[in-house]
Amino acid sequence: MAQKIKKVYATTNGNIIKDYINGIQYTDGNMDFIQTEEGRVLVSGTSLVYEYFLKDHLGNTRAVVDQSGVIRQVQDYYAFGLEMNSGNQYVGTNQYLYNGKEKQVELGLNQLDYGVRFYDPVIGRWNVIDPLSEKMRRHSPYNYAFNNPIRFIDPDGMAPTSPLTDFLDQNGNLIRREDGSSARFEVSGSGVNKHYKFAGFTGPDESKYIINLESVIQEAQNLNLNNSALKPNIYTYCNFGTQNVMRSVDSAIEGQREFFSLKLNNDVEIKGKANEMAPKLDASGAYIATDIKTALNTAKNGGLAIASWVNPDPEQSGHIATLSVGDNISKGELSNIGKTNGFMPIKSAFGNRDVKYFILSPSVVNSINEKYQKTEVKY
Repeated sequence: MAQKIKKVYATTNGNIIKDYINGIQYTDGNMDFIQTEEGRVLVSGTSLVYEYFLKDHLGNTRAVVDQSGVIRQVQDYYAFGLEMNSGNQYVGTNQYLYNGKEKQVELGLNQLDYGVRFYDPVIGRWNVIDPLSEKMRRHSPYNYAFNNPIRFIDPDGMAPTSPLTDFLDQNGNLIRREDGSSARFEVSGSGVNKHYKFAGFTGPDESKYIINLESVIQEAQNLNLNNSALKPNIYTYCNFGTQNVMRSVDSAIEGQREFFSLKLNNDVEIKGKANEMAPKLDASGAYIATDIKTALNTAKNGGLAIASWVNPDPEQSGHIATLSVGDNISKGELSNIGKTNGFMPIKSAFGNRDVKYFILSPSVVNSINEKYQKTEVKY
């Protein structure tokens, strides 16, 4: 991958040299600033000024604020990156703007450096052909982001990608998660069995794709809670709610093949009532029995964790549920389907019962990544 280390441009007073060294930028040997994950640290005489970049879902820098909360720069853009500056009183010095890429101002062309090639936001096109153009033959080799810059970005000038996972819910509403993935999921099944099914990726067929499991688990939990068929009546449906999340995760991991994470090593599906599911999870090669601390930590990191209680009376019901992930964690530790549906503390759903915990084995995810080398599954 191309990496810029130096820029030299001529002026009437001689050459000006800019050096780029591991995130530190110099002009003629003098340090200008240090790039950070949240913005940059400016060198101002003997002082340091911390600037924080506020960005949108496409990585565009929309505002720059210093450590005192003072607004130093505000920037708006047309869809393809041309800046809107009319009437803007906050014009700062930061040049890392559209998609977070550095604007080249020296020759007055204002093109953006993406690494592999330069982009001209005035015409919405690259200045050289796409190095992967043979993989996207339906598109012009000069096009930017498939001509859809609201949906796609091109991180390095090689190929467009989408930073969003799309979920089409049971009512036809589009839910988008900003998670670095370009996967699409649609509702499958009916009644108490509604879950998300992987429906492909957006972008070129030959790209390396990422599936974000945290997003899948979170939206599967939300789908359960919005599914009227799972509302308690004379029956409760904790087993179906848990199976729906497992099916969604399975579809994400396996691409198009279903029911891997629902099966034991001997291909007996982990289904049935809550009392029946727990022993099957315990015997499964896909799930690992663990403690509450590990289960909560797995869920915090976006992995699939399950809490289960087996009723010692075989004539009575047990309980099973998935631990909340992502944005759902702030609503409660547990995504509960049962006598009460909703997010809640584990203790509210299970009381003082002897709860067993299981997590989806990391080796399952790793084996899938090795099998499908173009797809990377992330927690």
